[in-house]
Amino acid sequence: MTNRQRHPPHPASTADEGVAPAALRQALHAIRSALAADSAASVPVATLAMATGVSQSTLARSFRRALGVTPQAFVQHLRLEAARRTLAAGETVSVLEAALLHGFTNPGRFAMAYARAFGERPSTTHRQSVAARGGARLPPAHCIGVIALRPIEATTPRDVANARRSTNELAAAICRRRDLVLSDDSSGQRPGRTVQYRLQGRLDGNTIVLELVNPLRGAVAWTGRPSLARRERSSWAERCIANVWAAIEAEHVAVARRVPRQHADPDTLFARARAAARTTDIGGVAIALDLLNDALHRDPAHARAHALAGRCLGQSAIHHFTHDAADPLRRMDMHAARALALAPDDPEVLTMLAAVKSFDRNGLDEAERLCLATLALDPDQPDAWRRLAWVHNYRGDWRRGLEAFRHTHHRWPDGYDGALSLIGVGVACFGLGDYARSARALTRVVERQPSLRWVHRYLTPAAVHAGATGVARNSIEALRRGFPHLRIGDFQTLDIMRGEALVRMEEGHARAGLPY
Repeated sequence: MTNRQRHPPHPASTADEGVAPAALRQALHAIRSALAADSAASVPVATLAMATGVSQSTLARSFRRALGVTPQAFVQHLRLEAARRTLAAGETVSVLEAALLHGFTNPGRFAMAYARAFGERPSTTHRQSVAARGGARLPPAHCIGVIALRPIEATTPRDVANARRSTNELAAAICRRRDLVLSDDSSGQRPGRTVQYRLQGRLDGNTIVLELVNPLRGAVAWTGRPSLARRERSSWAERCIANVWAAIEAEHVAVARRVPRQHADPDTLFARARAAARTTDIGGVAIALDLLNDALHRDPAHARAHALAGRCLGQSAIHHFTHDAADPLRRMDMHAARALALAPDDPEVLTMLAAVKSFDRNGLDEAERLCLATLALDPDQPDAWRRLAWVHNYRGDWRRGLEAFRHTHHRWPDGYDGALSLIGVGVACFGLGDYARSARALTRVVERQPSLRWVHRYLTPAAVHAGATGVARNSIEALRRGFPHLRIGDFQTLDIMRGEALVRMEEGHARAGLPY
C-alpha cells in the first residue's frame, strides 16, 4: 500500500469550493491570500468572521459541515502542506528552518503534526530531498546565505560592457566574504545546495539599481542604488555586499526571535545575543549576556558564545555598566581563554577576542596580532578593521586612529558599523585637540542611537572645550541619567584616554559639573 493510500488527501485539499456557501468561499480565499502574503500567518477565526460578515460560530459550523475540520485545522494543514513542498524542494537547509518559515515555532509539535498528516517525519522528507539532489553537502556552518547572482541588465547597448564588469565585481565581492556562498547557477537552484537569495539589478547610467530577493518568501530583503562614479568605483561592490550581508543577518535574527526560548538551540540563542550585543548599550549587553548564559548551559563548547560573552563582559567594565569591574574582567578572561582553545582559526571568534584583549592596557599588542590574523583569514571583516583602529586610539596614536576610522566609515557607513566608526572618529579628534569636529561626530552618533549614553563620556568634554555650552549641558544631563554613580575618578582605571588627553577629558567633565 502506498503512502498516499494510507494517508488520503485532507478534506481541506479536495473541497469543492464552487458548491460551498458564499461565506465559506470568502473565508477560503482570505486564508489562501493571507498565507500567500505570509507563509507563517495564523489567520484567527475572528479575522475570518469579520472578513466574511458572519459570526465565528456560524463560520466554524460551515467549515465542519463542508470540510470536516475547524478553520484552525484547515489553516494548519495548508501550512503543513507548504512546509512539505519546501522540504521536498530542498529550499531550506534544515527542518527547523522550514518549520519556522511556515509558522511552527515548536519543532516537536511540528514533527508530530507532520507525521500524522503525511505518514513520515519531516527529517525523512528533507533527507530524501538531499539524496535526490546528489547528496552534496549543504553550505558550511559559517555560511549565512547562498546567493544566486544574475547578470546585471544593461539599459542601452553601450552599457553592456559596464554591466558585465559590474556583475564580475559583485561576484568577486561575494566570494571574498567567508560567510556568503556564490551559487554558480543564476536560475536559483544548485544541486545539493540551497540557494536562499537572488541578487539582481540593472544599470542606469552611472547607477545600478540592485535588489536582493528571497525567492522562498517572494520578498525583497534589500534594495540599493550604488554609484559607479570614478571616486566610488574602487569599493562600491564591497559596500553593496556588506549591506547584503547585513540584510541576510537581519532575516536570520528575525527567524531566531520567532523561536520560543525554551525550544531554541545554542546557535539560535547566539544569533539573538549577537543582535542584542550590537546595540552596545547597557540594556542590549545585559540581554546578550543572559542569552549567552543560556546557550552555554546547553552547549558549554560553543566557541562563539564564549567569545561574545567575553566581549560583552569587557564592554560592561569599560563602559561602566557595572559598579564593580573586577568580576566582569575576571570572567571575561575565562571566556576568552575557552573560546581561543575551542576555535583558534574562526575569524569571528578572533575578532571578538581582539576586542577583549584591547580592553586590557597590557594586551594591545595581542589585540593587534589577533586583528591581523582575522584579516588574513577574512579580509572583509568590518569589526576587525575597526578594532585595529581602536588599538591605535588606545595607544594614543590619534592620527592613525582617525585615518583608520575614516576608512572604515567610508566602507561601512550605515547602522551599527557606521555608528562605531563615528565614535572612533570623535575620540580620535578629541585626542588631537579638534574639539569641534569631535563634538559634531559624537552628536551624530547620539542622534542616531540615543540609547548609547556612554558616548556622552566623550561628547561632554568635547562640547565643553569647543565652547558648545548647550550641547555640553544636554550631554552631561544624559550622562548622569544613564550613569548616576559615575565619577571623574572612574576614568583613571578603565578608559580609552591616556596621559594628557585624559587630563583634558577630566577637566571638561569637571567644568560640566561631574563630581570627583
